[in-house]
Amino acid sequence: MNLDEATIRALRARQVNHVLAQLAGDSGRAALATNLRAGWRAVLDARVGEILDVKAVVAAIESVIDGPLLDSAIRPAARAAVLIELARLREDDTTLGAYVPAGARAQLHELLARPGLLPEKFVREALTHRAFEQVMRDVLDGALAEFQVKANPMTAEWGLPSILKKAGPFGFGLGAFAASFEAVRGELDKKLEPQRKIFLQSFARRALSTMAEFVIKRHDEPAFVDLRKELLDWLLGQPVRELVATVDQKSGELGESAASAAAAHVLRMEASRHRRRAAIEMAVAAHGRQTVREAMAGYGVDATEVDWDALATAAWPAVSRALATPEARRWVDDMLGGFWDELLVPGGKEALPSNAPDPRDP
Repeated sequence: MNLDEATIRALRARQVNHVLAQLAGDSGRAALATNLRAGWRAVLDARVGEILDVKAVVAAIESVIDGPLLDSAIRPAARAAVLIELARLREDDTTLGAYVPAGARAQLHELLARPGLLPEKFVREALTHRAFEQVMRDVLDGALAEFQVKANPMTAEWGLPSILKKAGPFGFGLGAFAASFEAVRGELDKKLEPQRKIFLQSFARRALSTMAEFVIKRHDEPAFVDLRKELLDWLLGQPVRELVATVDQKSGELGESAASAAAAHVLRMEASRHRRRAAIEMAVAAHGRQTVREAMAGYGVDATEVDWDALATAAWPAVSRALATPEARRWVDDMLGGFWDELLVPGGKEALPSNAPDPRDP
């Protein structure tokens, strides 16, 4: 059957319109779920070495990390999500424990009871820090001063000063001695104060070091385990808004900015790049002959039960918009055009562009 050029053009346009209408309609949405399900099943049954190209995967990952997407899209999106969530949490009256089920709480208790949980270097570094040293000096200074006032028999009201007062007019010369004693005590206090400060300067440091060793030595004992569990229970019992009350807008912005910058820096470090590539190469070397399903099962992962209907429904608004673009129309036309080109020009040497109207037009 010989067809003239006008007929071929019309048939080509009608076929493109029909295919686009099918793709963008309800049948297309159903086909998307069906094809996703079948495609994923095919991926699971394929061998890891057949679908995982180390060079291509590494290049794709590095293109995201080094390209503008990370800084212009991913980081701003993460920043917005964090700040919005912080604002919501500052108004959340629910206790933190409401977000932790009983099973998870039991596992946290079990975790806190594990031996060797407390890092020794961190304990020493924290407790012997100059900030704690200053606190310890102030506490000990107050304790010594109070002891001097209340417990030293030479200076306390219940000691020698009390005896001198009780002697009264019958003390025969004790009054003069009492006055002299008060003067001497004042001088001693003046001389003892700087000496006390010097003593505390070194003793506070030794006391904190002793405390750190004590904590390290005994942190796995029942009392310390109970302390960790009770602190956890206290934390879970607090309203969320109180826990984040000190994290204002500026604090949230600074924290998010620092975390994002650190994450981007780590991702772009040469050592991180080597580790990523090595991990992918090791995965192919270890599982290349296995199917994806078998490789995932080795790690306890079962991804066979996926609700592709729900995913297709959620993605469909975006997919349908993409199918309505001029680029999608040209793609369909290019796929179908070869057949019609061969009818019009034997051998298909010359392409026949389509001027078909948009399938959404009446």
